[in-house]
Amino acid sequence: MNFIEILSGLPFSNLGSIADMNPRMEFQWDEHNVSKIHKYQHRKLSIEEVESVFKDSNKKIEPDRIDLITGELRFICIGYSSSFRLLCIPFVTRENQIRPITGYPVIRGKLFKLYHEID
Repeated sequence: MNFIEILSGLPFSNLGSIADMNPRMEFQWDEHNVSKIHKYQHRKLSIEEVESVFKDSNKKIEPDRIDLITGELRFICIGYSSSFRLLCIPFVTRENQIRPITGYPVIRGKLFKLYHEID
Protein backbone atom coordinates (compact mmCIF):
# COMPACT_ATOMS: atom_id res chain seq x y z
CA MET A 1 0.00 0.00 0.00
CA ASN A 2 1.42 3.38 -0.96
CA PHE A 3 1.15 6.73 0.80
CA ILE A 4 -1.77 7.94 -1.33
CA GLU A 5 -3.76 4.75 -0.68
CA ILE A 6 -3.17 5.05 3.07
CA LEU A 7 -4.15 8.73 3.14
CA SER A 8 -7.22 8.16 1.01
CA GLY A 9 -8.55 5.79 3.68
CA LEU A 10 -8.19 8.31 6.50
CA PRO A 11 -11.10 10.43 7.74
CA PHE A 12 -9.47 13.84 7.14
CA SER A 13 -12.45 15.70 8.51
CA ASN A 14 -11.74 14.04 11.86
CA LEU A 15 -8.00 14.73 12.01
CA GLY A 16 -8.61 17.54 14.47
CA SER A 17 -9.92 14.98 16.93
CA ILE A 18 -6.59 13.10 17.08
CA ALA A 19 -5.47 15.32 19.91
CA ASP A 20 -8.85 14.92 21.59
CA MET A 21 -9.02 11.12 21.44
CA ASN A 22 -7.88 10.90 25.04
CA PRO A 23 -9.46 13.44 27.41
CA ARG A 24 -6.23 13.57 29.41
CA MET A 25 -4.19 13.94 26.21
CA GLU A 26 -1.28 11.75 27.24
CA PHE A 27 2.07 12.42 25.66
CA GLN A 28 4.92 10.03 25.09
CA TRP A 29 8.32 11.47 25.98
CA ASP A 30 11.73 9.86 26.14
CA GLU A 31 15.34 10.96 25.71
CA HIS A 32 15.08 10.95 21.91
CA ASN A 33 12.18 13.30 21.37
CA VAL A 34 13.09 15.48 24.38
CA SER A 35 16.57 15.97 22.88
CA LYS A 36 15.00 17.03 19.57
CA ILE A 37 12.76 19.54 21.34
CA HIS A 38 15.80 21.06 23.06
CA LYS A 39 18.23 20.59 20.14
CA TYR A 40 17.82 24.04 18.69
CA GLN A 41 18.52 26.41 21.58
CA HIS A 42 17.36 29.47 19.64
CA ARG A 43 13.81 28.06 19.46
CA LYS A 44 13.56 28.04 23.26
CA LEU A 45 10.95 25.28 23.35
CA SER A 46 9.89 23.41 26.46
CA ILE A 47 7.92 20.22 26.80
CA GLU A 48 5.09 22.18 28.41
CA GLU A 49 4.94 24.65 25.53
CA VAL A 50 4.90 21.84 22.94
CA GLU A 51 2.04 20.09 24.77
CA SER A 52 0.09 23.35 25.02
CA VAL A 53 -0.17 23.60 21.21
CA PHE A 54 -2.51 20.57 21.25
CA LYS A 55 -4.85 22.48 23.60
CA ASP A 56 -5.38 25.33 21.13
CA SER A 57 -9.05 25.06 20.20
CA ASN A 58 -8.22 26.33 16.70
CA LYS A 59 -5.28 23.97 16.07
CA LYS A 60 -4.91 22.43 12.63
CA ILE A 61 -3.83 18.80 12.33
CA GLU A 62 -2.80 17.53 8.93
CA PRO A 63 -1.13 14.36 7.65
CA ASP A 64 2.51 14.96 6.83
CA ARG A 65 4.27 11.85 5.54
CA ILE A 66 5.06 8.22 6.22
CA ASP A 67 8.31 7.70 8.12
CA LEU A 68 10.55 5.55 5.94
CA ILE A 69 12.14 3.80 8.93
CA THR A 70 9.17 3.08 11.18
CA GLY A 71 6.40 3.10 8.57
CA GLU A 72 4.35 5.35 10.87
CA LEU A 73 2.10 8.05 9.50
CA ARG A 74 3.33 11.43 10.73
CA PHE A 75 1.10 14.40 11.31
CA ILE A 76 1.70 18.08 11.98
CA CYS A 77 -0.16 20.11 14.56
CA ILE A 78 -0.15 23.87 14.02
CA GLY A 79 -1.43 26.04 16.83
CA TYR A 80 -0.71 28.72 19.36
CA SER A 81 1.21 27.73 22.45
CA SER A 82 0.74 28.91 26.02
CA SER A 83 3.48 31.46 25.22
CA PHE A 84 1.35 32.86 22.38
CA ARG A 85 3.72 31.58 19.69
CA LEU A 86 2.43 29.88 16.56
CA LEU A 87 4.23 26.51 16.47
CA CYS A 88 4.32 23.48 14.21
CA ILE A 89 4.69 20.17 16.04
CA PRO A 90 5.34 17.07 13.91
CA PHE A 91 4.07 13.98 15.76
CA VAL A 92 2.95 10.38 15.56
CA THR A 93 0.43 8.50 17.64
CA ARG A 94 1.53 5.41 19.54
CA GLU A 95 -0.53 3.42 21.99
CA ASN A 96 -3.22 6.15 22.07
CA GLN A 97 -0.59 8.71 23.03
CA ILE A 98 0.75 11.72 21.19
CA ARG A 99 4.49 11.44 20.53
CA PRO A 100 5.91 14.83 19.48
CA ILE A 101 8.95 14.55 17.24
CA THR A 102 10.18 18.13 17.29
CA GLY A 103 8.77 21.65 17.11
CA TYR A 104 9.46 24.95 15.46
CA PRO A 105 7.96 28.43 15.20
CA VAL A 106 5.73 29.30 12.24
CA ILE A 107 6.31 32.87 11.19
CA ARG A 108 5.08 32.99 7.59
CA GLY A 109 4.53 30.79 4.57
CA LYS A 110 2.07 28.04 3.80
CA LEU A 111 1.83 26.70 7.39
CA PHE A 112 0.99 30.19 8.63
CA LYS A 113 -1.69 30.48 5.95
CA LEU A 114 -3.02 27.00 6.76
CA TYR A 115 -3.56 27.91 10.42
CA HIS A 116 -5.30 31.16 9.53
CA GLU A 117 -7.63 29.66 6.92
CA ILE A 118 -11.28 30.12 7.67
CA ASP A 119 -13.04 26.76 8.04
